Amino acid sequence: MGFFRANNSEKKAEKLILKGQDLFRRGKEEEAIRKFEQAALLLPDSPKPSLYLGKAHARRGNFELALKHYYKALYFCNLLEEPHILYEIARIYLQTSRFNLAEEKFLKILDLNSNFEPAWSGLGYVYQATGRLSRAIEAQSKALALRDQDLANLMDLARSYEILGENQKASDLLRTALPLAKKTGSSYWVEKISLGLKEMEFQDGTELGVKDRLYIDQEIICLGGDQDDGLKIPVYQTYNLQYADFARLFRRFLAFKRVFKWNITCTVFQDKDALPFATALAYLLEVPAKPLSKVHPDDLALLCYAFLRETGPLSTALHKLRKNTGHIFSFAAAILLPATREGLLPDIVGIPVTKEAVLPWKDRLTDGEPPPSLQTEISQNMLTALYNTVEDRNLEAQISYYFINHPQIRKHLRFHGTNHNPSEITKALIREMSEETIIENLSSHSKGKILSVIGCITEQHLQSPTVLEALKKAYMENLDPIVQNFIGNLLMSVREDKGLDYLIKVFLTLRHTQGSAFGRAQDSTLILRRAAIKDIITSTNRKVANIISRALKDPDEEIRYAATQGLDKLESSAQTTQLVLQLLKDSPRICCEALRYLGKNEREILLEHLPALLKHEHPAVIYEALSVARDLKNKQLLPHLVELLTHPDLSLVREAIGVIGAIGDVDSGRYLFPLLEHGNPEVKKAVISSLVKINGKGATLFLLEWLKKEVPEIKGLIIELLGEAGSEEVTQSVIECVEEDPGNVELRVAAIRYLKKFKDRKSLPFIRKMLRTEKDEDALVDMIQILDEIGEEEDTELLISLLASSPRVQFKAAGALYNKGKTEYFEILEDGIRSKKLSVNLEAVKVLGEIGDSRSLEKLFEAFKKRDIHLDESIVEILYKHKDQTTLLPLVRELTETDREPQKVDIEGILRVAQCGTLRETSYKALLMLEQFIGNRVMKVVKDLLKPGVDYKLKCNALQFLSKHKVEQNRQLIEQMLEDENIYVVNTARKLLMQ
Repeated sequence: MGFFRANNSEKKAEKLILKGQDLFRRGKEEEAIRKFEQAALLLPDSPKPSLYLGKAHARRGNFELALKHYYKALYFCNLLEEPHILYEIARIYLQTSRFNLAEEKFLKILDLNSNFEPAWSGLGYVYQATGRLSRAIEAQSKALALRDQDLANLMDLARSYEILGENQKASDLLRTALPLAKKTGSSYWVEKISLGLKEMEFQDGTELGVKDRLYIDQEIICLGGDQDDGLKIPVYQTYNLQYADFARLFRRFLAFKRVFKWNITCTVFQDKDALPFATALAYLLEVPAKPLSKVHPDDLALLCYAFLRETGPLSTALHKLRKNTGHIFSFAAAILLPATREGLLPDIVGIPVTKEAVLPWKDRLTDGEPPPSLQTEISQNMLTALYNTVEDRNLEAQISYYFINHPQIRKHLRFHGTNHNPSEITKALIREMSEETIIENLSSHSKGKILSVIGCITEQHLQSPTVLEALKKAYMENLDPIVQNFIGNLLMSVREDKGLDYLIKVFLTLRHTQGSAFGRAQDSTLILRRAAIKDIITSTNRKVANIISRALKDPDEEIRYAATQGLDKLESSAQTTQLVLQLLKDSPRICCEALRYLGKNEREILLEHLPALLKHEHPAVIYEALSVARDLKNKQLLPHLVELLTHPDLSLVREAIGVIGAIGDVDSGRYLFPLLEHGNPEVKKAVISSLVKINGKGATLFLLEWLKKEVPEIKGLIIELLGEAGSEEVTQSVIECVEEDPGNVELRVAAIRYLKKFKDRKSLPFIRKMLRTEKDEDALVDMIQILDEIGEEEDTELLISLLASSPRVQFKAAGALYNKGKTEYFEILEDGIRSKKLSVNLEAVKVLGEIGDSRSLEKLFEAFKKRDIHLDESIVEILYKHKDQTTLLPLVRELTETDREPQKVDIEGILRVAQCGTLRETSYKALLMLEQFIGNRVMKVVKDLLKPGVDYKLKCNALQFLSKHKVEQNRQLIEQMLEDENIYVVNTARKLLMQ
């Protein structure tokens, strides 16, 4: 009977499980769970009911309950069932970001069955999510080998290569996947793979920006504005468009038009904002500007928008316009993202913003159509800005970006010539012009003709004496500032300083003429001399020093002011100091420039002049004087600073309060206390900050009192100041303040900075709670640093969950785990170096530098093999911080002397920074490190830096290095550089010899 009863129970349980499965499929989880539970009562030792209970609870998000049932099923299962149950457990751990536990289960599955493909795929996902990309590629490749026709496996592997910036490998995988996706008939996979292929068109290591995304997603051209280079275009929150932005847009658009051969026959406007934009563009294209209704069937119309906030108006206008013509381009100077991202965007866009773009004529256009005079004025302003704007030097690269990939932009934008070769761009951009035509146009008195040839004058033309003479003549006869600016730039670029010498001659030989009869001559003389000095001061040739000195004494204020822009090119001497001191009595703007120069070079001399300058009638002069006073920190200035506390300009009051705090005299606090009741919150903040600087830790009680006051706008500042004051005993008060107002981001970030400084273990529960919800990257990195230094064993899982974050947070968490003995996570930083994306490399080397052990430093030296100067400079800065570390020098010797190629690392990266660096201070540090590593052999490097043709900043570094070693031979080398052509080199040599 027992056998039949048992058999009957199994049958009942099977029926219940089948009913539960049916209910589960239909989404009735609760009823399904009841059936599975009844089956479990009938079969308490069977894994099957528990397995289905686990699946049901997992779908409902009851993960802990699901795990309970899965582990019960695991206990009763046989060897064949075990991998499948372990897989379900691993999936739960993945869903809850417990990557270490998921990895453990996947590895256990593979111990049981190395051909269990889902486990390889899951393991690949764990490694990919946590930044161990080399391991991810290995696991995903094994999954793909087991199921080579699986789209998901192909896409996962492609994604790992994409994250590493290895676009070519990712692209090859996606091309394999595309025909498979088409066979399945899945439009989802076909679209996803096609989009991925577009993204992988870019060369390895490319980091996609807004220009790339607009090209990939919408197949459109993004030109940018005056604040970018046309290739790396930022997304602005808000942007005040200037006429210079329209000028830059026009320049780029006209170049694209020439290359792609767009035969536009009219511009079209729909609203009053677009009218001036369309009118100016029409003038440049030499076509009419038309309203929608006036467009003809044979027109190729350019539909213009100044700022497109949404796609609705564009769609409506296109619909109307298509009734008149089928040949339409659309162009918006600025677009709003993401509001416009989902809809149809114009073919060509300028500046992307996320909130608002303000047009330069916004306040001048009212309801109704603007009067023609205003339209003309606004359009003329755009054209004037255009004439004053030179073409981008990288214009060819901007066009190549789309030209090379021209099939991917919208069909009607594409180049339809016979040859799709990059040389087409060069041919189209170079507007070849004969020497005779150039001279003829330069000799005319037409501004338009002169400007039309300026962009056609090549370096070869400038070597022609006749062209050079024509330029000089045009410079003298055309007093238009735009024309003179362009010609002046060309003259300054003529070899052997021939242009500079000519401009110096213009400045020195022309003199003011006196008397009303000579008024016109006097005006032309002034215009020419003003233009000449503005060009002269752009040179670093030492001969300009004397010209600037003379210009500073000129009777014309404009000339004197222009000369002050070159004060740093004067030769260092007592005479120069006295000359600049005289400028303190000049006009406010000249006085300000003199103050900046003296504050940087002769600060102590200014002390006797500051009291008078702090009483100056012009606020700008007072502000510059306060800046110098802040650096001097001299108590003698306190009475004069106190007088400023009643100044009507509140920005000066705040600055004076800050300077009083910087001086730090305890007695001065009595002048600040009354201002705590000031009605301006910014003044109040300045007072509190200064009082803390004056009183140090003694200000703790004062700050706590203010923290309790209901003044939300200053609470964040109070917490920061508590940190500055060293008030480490108020951790709990800081935490309570944040918990009372959790939505205050400024307050939260300030509190985290405070906690990072003092690292109180009592703050750990708060830090753990914040880490699970915080989105701000800076705050996350600071909190990981806290866990790195004072965290406990229980924080390991939390740190592992943070590995599925941006590279910056991921690497910081990996570094913290490594420091806590979890050495397997060092692979994440190694893959950060392997990545072909520079921003990822920079984040990885930063964390390696923070770890600072031999393994990390060795990895930094290996990173020099990437041969990127920006990465090299970052590594040099990091290594310099470790230069006194006892393990560094032996490590370098070991790395450079070993014969084993995989470990052979040299110091060429440091040498590159010393010889070609873009940052002067970093290049000097590289020289000091070379001396440490290669000893006296560094002198050859130093002497090479003093040769002609080397960048003046690197020459100055070499001189500074020589002066550090006070030997006669070095002194002689420095003295030789007094004859250098560059004024900065001469002044550096002179100062070092004086020392």
